[in-house]
Amino acid sequence: MTNVNRRQFLQASFVSAGALFGNAGWAFAAPWTPGVESRASGSITGEERTLQPDIWTLEINYKQLRMLTVDLPDAKSGESSKRLVLYLAYRVVNRIIPGLPVQKWEPGSEPLFVPQFTLVTQDEGPQKTYIDRVMPMAQSAIIKRERYAYKNAVEIVGPVPAATPVDAKPGTEKSLDGLAMWRGVDPEADHFTIFVTGLSNGYRKEAGPDGTPVTQRKTLVLDFWRPGDSLDQNEREVRPNPKNDQPQWIYK
Repeated sequence: MTNVNRRQFLQASFVSAGALFGNAGWAFAAPWTPGVESRASGSITGEERTLQPDIWTLEINYKQLRMLTVDLPDAKSGESSKRLVLYLAYRVVNRIIPGLPVQKWEPGSEPLFVPQFTLVTQDEGPQKTYIDRVMPMAQSAIIKRERYAYKNAVEIVGPVPAATPVDAKPGTEKSLDGLAMWRGVDPEADHFTIFVTGLSNGYRKEAGPDGTPVTQRKTLVLDFWRPGDSLDQNEREVRPNPKNDQPQWIYK
């Protein structure tokens, strides 16, 4: 009997599901091309607005979590070697939320968009946390591959963009276009959760374990699943986690 490795078995198992996941998201086309991006709309509940009248929340459009092997220098030796980088390409839009008044700020007083993307492995055993890093060489390679000028976590910091109408035509939105990048992610990990802060100024104060107040920030949660093996990681194995395939807003 021919041996079948884990990837081959899983690929065969998902053939019938290929139409569900599709390949449109892998097209290296303009980000706003239909099917290329997923969208997590901004959301503000009545309770949030009552507790925090000045709350704002941005929309984020993002491509599938992708991988790219890049020559990167070692922090200690300075010698370059090939390393696998996971990255998320995204666009942030200040889209008007139906039913809510448009937030208006005086010129020069707009709040700053300061994103933080944290990737956490969710497999059995201890969770491992990875912070978005600025990697100029990886960024250049990704921009060349994606054919779009995305900014890193430092370059993208700036005023929240002007409000965009709900029915704005694709490609006409005022957006901030960025990259979140991670290196050294555990190759054995199958489940990844990305926590995104900076998309909202929403916050809550809760009592901590010792009774001391703890401030929780409004956070977007994106769950991904990579049902492959650790020896030959392939970005086409990455897909939304079927147990939680929709973006979620939480306070964390």
